[in-house]
Amino acid sequence: MNQIEQNIFKPDILLVLRGGGSKIDLSAFDEYGISRRIANSSIPVLSAIGHETDQSMVDLVAHQSVKTPTAAAEFLIDHNLSYEQQLLSTAYQILQQAQNSTKDYDRSFHEKAYLLDQTINQYVTKKKNDLALIHQKLLAQSTISHSELLNKINLMSQELKLIQPSEILKRGYSLTVDEENQVVRDLDKLRNGQHLKTYFQKGEVESTILKIQKDER
Repeated sequence: MNQIEQNIFKPDILLVLRGGGSKIDLSAFDEYGISRRIANSSIPVLSAIGHETDQSMVDLVAHQSVKTPTAAAEFLIDHNLSYEQQLLSTAYQILQQAQNSTKDYDRSFHEKAYLLDQTINQYVTKKKNDLALIHQKLLAQSTISHSELLNKINLMSQELKLIQPSEILKRGYSLTVDEENQVVRDLDKLRNGQHLKTYFQKGEVESTILKIQKDER
């Protein structure tokens, strides 16, 4: 963003886009540093992050936020179409005022009016082409984000499977719980005479604490 703001030819708007994902995937958009930089941006920022129900800190500090990348494309198209209509309306009003205030206009006026009309048409055509290009890029970005999301979901599913208790026991570990079926993690919470149950891959063992010996290191 620093390089963009220092550029002589600055864009009219900056887009922050991210397709739908889990809370973990979208947590980066809640970081203070990123949110502060966007809030202080000299260029308006349009954010479109996650699903329709998601809202990040970036969404709150951005100049404008919408729900999805597709909605961002629609917002830009609608905004620029509205600007185009205002421009045409203003040009028409200028032309009407000129015609009403000038009764004896000559050939020079007609030539200038024609040039103005040509300039407006060229500008409108350019803006329409720019909007079509932006729309295509946003749709492509949305498709890429969806593919990345599926890959991340598959990776997270594999990681979650590895940390399931049954998988941990298969790797030679055991799991000990107290009478309330709470996992034993702290020696200080145990007492003599307490009943414990230890799970292994192929069975379980019930035991009673006879003596607790702490490591004083």
